[in-house]
Amino acid sequence: MTLPTAQLAEGQVGPHPVSASGAAPRSRMLRVGGEWTVVLVGVAVLVAWPIGRMLYEVIAAPSIIADLWNESQMTAAIEGTVVTSVGGTVLALIIGGGSAVAFWRLRVPAQAVLAGGLLLPILIPPFVSALSVTQAYTAAGLAQHLVGLQMNWLFGAVGTTILLGVQQVPIAFLIIAAATRTRGSGDAERAARASGAPPWTTLWTITFPLLRPAIIAATALCFISCASDFGVPAVLAIPARYPTITTEIYQAMSFSTNGLADPIALSALLIVAALIVFAVTSRFATAGVAANRHTTPLVIRRRPWHTAVAVLIGLYIFVVSVFPLLGLISIAITKVYGESPVPAHWSFDHLATALQGDAISGFLRSLLLAVLAATLLVVAGVLAGRLGLRRGGRALGALIAVPYAVPGSAVAIAILLTFSKFLYGTIAIILVAYLSRFWALAQQPISAALSQLSPDPALAARASGASAWRAWWVSVWPAIRPSMLAAWLLVFLYSLHELTVSSLLYVPGTETIGVVVLNAEEGGDLATTSAIALWLTIVILLCAVPLIVSRRLRSILGFSSGGSW
Repeated sequence: MTLPTAQLAEGQVGPHPVSASGAAPRSRMLRVGGEWTVVLVGVAVLVAWPIGRMLYEVIAAPSIIADLWNESQMTAAIEGTVVTSVGGTVLALIIGGGSAVAFWRLRVPAQAVLAGGLLLPILIPPFVSALSVTQAYTAAGLAQHLVGLQMNWLFGAVGTTILLGVQQVPIAFLIIAAATRTRGSGDAERAARASGAPPWTTLWTITFPLLRPAIIAATALCFISCASDFGVPAVLAIPARYPTITTEIYQAMSFSTNGLADPIALSALLIVAALIVFAVTSRFATAGVAANRHTTPLVIRRRPWHTAVAVLIGLYIFVVSVFPLLGLISIAITKVYGESPVPAHWSFDHLATALQGDAISGFLRSLLLAVLAATLLVVAGVLAGRLGLRRGGRALGALIAVPYAVPGSAVAIAILLTFSKFLYGTIAIILVAYLSRFWALAQQPISAALSQLSPDPALAARASGASAWRAWWVSVWPAIRPSMLAAWLLVFLYSLHELTVSSLLYVPGTETIGVVVLNAEEGGDLATTSAIALWLTIVILLCAVPLIVSRRLRSILGFSSGGSW
């Protein structure tokens, strides 16, 4: 999950008019016509019907929840999810939040490079990250070949917790980094220091209380993201037989003789837990928030240990992102798995094999799904964003946000319950799930752009005789075009490497590239698996180039919150 999710968690699920006086002109500017009908039908089909259907199944047959608590494997899965999610959340807050505060308060060298490194997990799919770590640090991995280091304990609870935390570091970093610039902490800290307060007292009594809403929001998002992740537990927990809710849903769908009872019960549990966490934390996160305003930081003059902080963060990035990627590459280009990755053993046969058969078919399906989902959701985002400026727009945004706020496994089961009679066995059911889950990703940046528009250019165009469509094209479209591109790229990237939803909805012949990688890993062909995962990572990084090089697109999506980059 990214910063748009953070804004959803803080209650910013729809655009907020700058002033009451500006609401009416915007409403006049954005004539909706039949758009309410189109958007409400979309919300009903993609959100209300699937989620409502699942909750109805649980309410109509409460015994499935009771049976769930009577199964030791299921209670162990719940316990495992809580343990790994709490541990991952704490780790993410320490690393991500600590880095954000350090960048704000200290003169840390190379902030731009370090901030980009901290955000790398956003671009690399979780299951690829987990696979890369196993290829780097476990048996026959790159670390063993180089220094004899072998960390097979990564399979199980500890490794799953660490990798889940690493995946959530960008969330904590972005939310807290943004908050340091908008909570007015700089001026309050100066006042405290001028009154004689030492640095640590200022940090504890001024900085942390002002950042508390952001910390609470980051905690909620990190916890739910850890609990809903499937890619990391699939690679690290399943081989160690360490159960989590998402892996139990997957295995119940694949091997259980109990039908959909267990998946429905577990999915409903995830939905309720996610909504409760967001409701509670939103209440606390919005209480006592200082007026948002940008301030200059109270920066401590450069000390020698500031460089040590930069080295420590750089070492973390190397250990969790760079070296695992090197491990993935080494396995992909080595002729025989387990041989030392020296030039004499290099071969590109695995990379060539990865571009054939199921892999290329899966990639083309994922590409098609990603293009369709991104295109359709940008249009839906524009329509919902326009309606968000009207009465009821905030509630509409909240409904659209629900499938993205709850775990992907629950969304997949809800879609399966609702549409299996019509679409099961086709790629269309995966597309419907993507549309449901990622609509909020597309809407947020577009809604934010629309909420900042002045009605004057459109009114002037209409007064000059332009049609409503022409007025929109010449006055609104140029202003929101960058946000539409950013939204399209965001949905495209997430859909391209999506695994959780597609792993529960695919049938033979409809595998996405994520499912192909998962199946290859479960089949034990680690060399080919690494090659496919490497190609997927390369494609994703290439597609993300516009986000990497364009500061404006990064700013729209909230990726420029940390450092000066």
